[in-house]
Amino acid sequence: MPTYPTGSRVDQKHQAAVAATLALADEAAARADYADALAWLATVEAVGDSLTSAYHAKQRAWRLMHLALLRARRSEHV
Repeated sequence: MPTYPTGSRVDQKHQAAVAATLALADEAAARADYADALAWLATVEAVGDSLTSAYHAKQRAWRLMHLALLRARRSEHV
């Protein structure tokens, strides 16, 4: 996780950006866009933040759902 002085303006902006990114992940998953949801989680990790255990659980579930949707789409085209 990036290190900023706790409570500093930069830290507050960073935390707000991470929270907004996680909200976007949740919104994407709510509309069954698991690829987008996973990409938002990857963004959080790319800036050096760790996902909480709750978001790790969501990440695993969303990966499974994403794979299930891909398989279902493939079987529709067979």
